[in-house]
Amino acid sequence: MSKSRTPSANVKYAARVLEVLDYFDERHLEATVMEIARHYDRPITSTAELLNTMLEMGLVRRAPGTRAYALTPRAAFLGTIDQPSFLRDGSIVQLMDRLAAQTRFTVLLLSRVGVDAQIVALKRGTRSIEPATVFARGAKGPLFESIAGKLLLSTLQSQHCKDIVRRLNAEASEADKFNFTAMMNDIKELRGKFGVFGPAGFCPGGEGVFSLLPPRPEADPIVIGILCGAEGNVDSSNLLICLNDSIQSCLCGLAYQEAGETFFDAA
Repeated sequence: MSKSRTPSANVKYAARVLEVLDYFDERHLEATVMEIARHYDRPITSTAELLNTMLEMGLVRRAPGTRAYALTPRAAFLGTIDQPSFLRDGSIVQLMDRLAAQTRFTVLLLSRVGVDAQIVALKRGTRSIEPATVFARGAKGPLFESIAGKLLLSTLQSQHCKDIVRRLNAEASEADKFNFTAMMNDIKELRGKFGVFGPAGFCPGGEGVFSLLPPRPEADPIVIGILCGAEGNVDSSNLLICLNDSIQSCLCGLAYQEAGETFFDAA
């Protein structure tokens, strides 16, 4: 029987498993122990042990005669059983692929983790100019810094929203503190809106168009966005229309029909 770990060691170990899962994306379909260890600045020995454990669990596979690891189908299905159907059946992946192909910009999927907005998935476009180290799966930023974060705040009950905004302001640096009333007014104006243009957060200067995905009972709100940078020649109105059309096309018949309305008004 393996030696039991302290709670702090358990947390670190779990975090490193998630790091490995997050590492694999369209740029890293396969990876060696060395590549993963260098990326996260981890010891090679412990990284190898971690990957061997994941191999035994069926989360990664290694082709015979190679040193490269890749994700398995089991990894792809982790946590999907109780998620909205557009996450389970791959509709959201098709939506992100379509938007990235049409706009050539990076497409983000975000949700709320405590007082942060977190990137849960992304699809990089050929026109993307953002730092890959900043916009990556698992990256988090305070909700007040991005329009996506404010959209997520707008889905909360009034008192819960106020409590989180007060906490955000209390924990912000002196340079980042904001006017509580003005922030609440901004969030109030976003209620019921499903397509907006504004700061992307995570790094200075980034902008994009973002939309809440159709709400589902008991499901966490999700925001999808097109990260267009701060280019002056980007027509945000056209991007909003593209976002609206793609959402309705890819998710039609799912949550849209349940709600019986269009969730997004590009105007």
